[in-house]
Amino acid sequence: MTIERRIGCELLGLSTDTKPDYPGLAEHRFYETDTGYIYYHTGAAWGILRGGAAPATLTNKTISALDNDFSRTVAVDFPLSFGYKRSGSFIPAVNNPYLGGAFGGMNVTVGATQTAFGALDDSEGAYQNFRETATTEKMGIQSTSSTNSLITTRQQQPYAVVRCRVDATSGIRFYFGFTSLQTLPASNTVLGTTDAGVIIGYGSATANFTTYNNDAAGAAADVNDFGVGVAKDNNWHTFEIIMTLTTVTCTLDGVSVLLSDQLPPVSTPLYFNCLVQYV
Repeated sequence: MTIERRIGCELLGLSTDTKPDYPGLAEHRFYETDTGYIYYHTGAAWGILRGGAAPATLTNKTISALDNDFSRTVAVDFPLSFGYKRSGSFIPAVNNPYLGGAFGGMNVTVGATQTAFGALDDSEGAYQNFRETATTEKMGIQSTSSTNSLITTRQQQPYAVVRCRVDATSGIRFYFGFTSLQTLPASNTVLGTTDAGVIIGYGSATANFTTYNNDAAGAAADVNDFGVGVAKDNNWHTFEIIMTLTTVTCTLDGVSVLLSDQLPPVSTPLYFNCLVQYV
């Protein structure tokens, strides 16, 4: 193969090709199309920038449930062009649900005067408290439109986690996750037959914490318990949703449900919600 020069300091060729070598190649990169190795020229010599030619032994290393295949490390999206993944926190606060305050968890108090405020818990630390008295009210973080929401797609492989509690469960719906609807319905049917999404929570008539997922293809949403079933209660819990191009994992305090059917289409816009509906 003839060595090809691409934009800027990028060269492409085979591993069997003789790499050009002269001082003027400093900071050039050479991509081997047959091995995937990437070399970097220091001005004096070529060295491996990325590839498997330098064996390494991993000792006493822990790979988390989220990063169990290195897929969330720096990735090559195009030869010689490095991609990255963005991460951050969504922080709700009074009158400024996107930027204000900081908290470690979210608490919802049912049947109290309408307000939202920061508070401290001896065990949980700082958290945001939402409370309301009116029936049919929604409390927490809710999508309301295409311009007042957190929007993603499964193609972006989002990861969402929340630490929260609801101080009562009777007459309450709790939903955390993503839906193709711009506004989540006030209903025990959180995902209809034409809705796509992944939700963790429970309806007012549901006994256990539940996962709901659907692909908007016309069937009823797939519904699953965590393990043998975890009864809804008013304790603090950690909920996670981890999306990839092939599966979605939902966790409740470390107990996982792996979803592989009726997943939202990879390019469907999904709106984030973490809220309580007071029935």
